[in-house]
Amino acid sequence: MTLFEGSFSNMTITNNSSKLQHIRAIFLDCDGVLTDGSLYYGSGGETYKKFNVKDGLAIKEIIRAGFYVFVISGRKSESLSIRCNELGITGIHQNISDKLACAKEICSDYDILLSEVIYMGDDLNDLELLQACGFSIAPADAAKSIKSKVDYICKASGGKGVVAEIANEFLQNQRVEPSRENNNNFSEEYSKKEYSLKKLIRSDIKKTKLQLDAEAQWLEPSKLQTVVDIMQTIFPHVDSKDDITQVLKKKSEGHKGLVLIINNESELLGIVADDDIHQYLQYKKQKIYKLNAADIMNSFPIVFSPNDTIQKVIDTAGKTGKNIYPIVNRDNIAIGIVNLIRGKINYD
Repeated sequence: MTLFEGSFSNMTITNNSSKLQHIRAIFLDCDGVLTDGSLYYGSGGETYKKFNVKDGLAIKEIIRAGFYVFVISGRKSESLSIRCNELGITGIHQNISDKLACAKEICSDYDILLSEVIYMGDDLNDLELLQACGFSIAPADAAKSIKSKVDYICKASGGKGVVAEIANEFLQNQRVEPSRENNNNFSEEYSKKEYSLKKLIRSDIKKTKLQLDAEAQWLEPSKLQTVVDIMQTIFPHVDSKDDITQVLKKKSEGHKGLVLIINNESELLGIVADDDIHQYLQYKKQKIYKLNAADIMNSFPIVFSPNDTIQKVIDTAGKTGKNIYPIVNRDNIAIGIVNLIRGKINYD
């Protein structure tokens, strides 16, 4: 008996094995796929959803095999967040009106092609993504207009083990090689390292953006005069030879969204910010675990001296959209950072 029991219609996964050869990720809708589409309301107005245990086991097995798993939902639900975090799902995207656009953004972030994606959806708001992905799946109770357009129709209905139904046969027909490059030399160690680093990057970027959205507020120039009044002398920094893991660790520990790259004499060589990492991954396509700080740093950052006015920093931030800058002395020695995010500034 297989781990995930399920029945298949005449249109089997095996018959579509050529389409599945290069699959690297599985994207899932929530309502009508991971659930039966029902919503349960508590006395306080809270919303609950019911998930299938067999689907959970199947998702864990797929992730363990080295594939990315994402959930794209048109609704927002704390129940879904809890369930996805429990299963270790790569990414959760909720309250999404344009699922195809969201999928394209995910693919860009993770260096995945849409042709390398399986998507399972059940309703009209899933149609564009179902038609654009590499292999499309619908539950048995999906809308008729959806079932006529997909590559595979499950025997199970939404919330009744649709992921479990396809998991065994899907995995058996895979080489289990999430990377397109160096397939012959692909190793489990590489897969885990690549996956964990990308997940750390995404969570760190998301955390920084949330901080900016919640806390960003311009200073009142009348309160303070020069950069030295608000400069922070404790700041995250690494050596140019340190690898990407150290860069991410420092950036995460400091919660600054910025890491200074310095040499043994504390001279500023460059900086690594969220957008530097994101852009490098998007355009260079190099495997991130091979990178060091020098590979991705911005060697010509905007810097300020401790005697510059705060108004000058504010004017620059208004033009660039950036809130954090390194501070250097006359000898280009890194001595601090200036951060225009409220809550990180000493007004006294």
